[in-house]
Amino acid sequence: MEEDYGIKSMEESMLKSDSIGEWVVPKVKLLSHQQKSTSRFRMIVCGDSGIGKSALVQTFTGLKELPTNNSPFEPIEVHVPDTDTCIIDTIGYGALLRAEEVFSHVKRYLENQFEKTNNVFNSNYTRAEELKYMIYQSNEIFTHVDVCLYVIMGRLKAVDIEYMRSIHDLVNIIPVIVQADLTLRQETRNQQRLDILNSLKSNEIDICLLGYKDYDEMIQAIHDSNYCPPFMLDWSMHGSHKKKLFHGLLPLKQILFQHQYKYLKYSTTEKFIQWWSNKCNPSMIQSNSSSLTTTTTMSSSSTSSLSQEQAKSNNIRISHYITKRRHSMEREILIQEKKLLDELRQASKEKKMELILKETSLILKQDFNNQQQQQQTNQPVTYHYYFWFFLSIVLSLFICYQNGSSILYYTYNLIWAK
Repeated sequence: MEEDYGIKSMEESMLKSDSIGEWVVPKVKLLSHQQKSTSRFRMIVCGDSGIGKSALVQTFTGLKELPTNNSPFEPIEVHVPDTDTCIIDTIGYGALLRAEEVFSHVKRYLENQFEKTNNVFNSNYTRAEELKYMIYQSNEIFTHVDVCLYVIMGRLKAVDIEYMRSIHDLVNIIPVIVQADLTLRQETRNQQRLDILNSLKSNEIDICLLGYKDYDEMIQAIHDSNYCPPFMLDWSMHGSHKKKLFHGLLPLKQILFQHQYKYLKYSTTEKFIQWWSNKCNPSMIQSNSSSLTTTTTMSSSSTSSLSQEQAKSNNIRISHYITKRRHSMEREILIQEKKLLDELRQASKEKKMELILKETSLILKQDFNNQQQQQQTNQPVTYHYYFWFFLSIVLSLFICYQNGSSILYYTYNLIWAK
């Protein structure tokens, strides 16, 4: 009786035996040095540009400087010293003119990790449950990415939704909100988390539930638990080099490395099985002629790859400038908006004071005219004029003190009134 464990041997001929009663001993293809030294837990960080992704990777790894990559598109693998953890930094989608290019590179990276596992096993193997068991029991030799920390600055944008939609079938997504206001009340923080959850639910984004049954259960638990996604991190600038320090990391670290570690590994295995099932579906497999056509097309397109890479490199330089300019303009707009609001409040105060002075001046002028008429008609004179004059001076001085306005302006009003 022949038993097929779905594992490729080094010699395919050993799997083809004429003897029906001969046992087949499955052999695993020798792994490369890179596969042998893989980390047991792998985490990727994604999101927009300039919102603290690399700073978060530095916080997790404890490294002052992150390694660089020859290709700016490719994710950078950073191995945490003295651990079996690997954290992958990615380029922000704001660094390119077209965010879809970043989506495709990150998605290709995640699929490549599944491809490495798929290449180990026999392509004719069809027992999904047994394959799932074998992969889960030996997941330390594979390079699957177990979790994606998707970093959000304040609010969720439409481009964030599309980014997560492109990768949610390949990795467990945990949304992480990063904000710089350390004075936010807990009710405001919870409402911000709730708004993002509702947006993810309405757009049918498959995030990691971390043991919760569905979105509704997470929404119910968000007011009572800090261990429910999305997590919220506060950051502040520290030192002369303006290094970002993150606050509130403890619940996230406990979820990743303690409470939900096995759940994340198992969920990653299930995502691989789903990807593998779709890939091995006979309706998805192309004929030999289609494969030859594809190969020919790929070989012809490879001649223009160098020029495309050069064009991408130029686009990156332009995009970096545009991103910096965009962030600068956003800051300028916020400053200008605050300035306009302050000016509006100041103008409103001055307008009110101007009306008060105007009414006081009219009363003062009217009383002065009445006094002159009384003198001309030999009627008893009432000296209300001096009272209103004194009151005008007091109001003018008070208004100058409150608004910091020029005394000359209000003195002119008094002279005119007199």
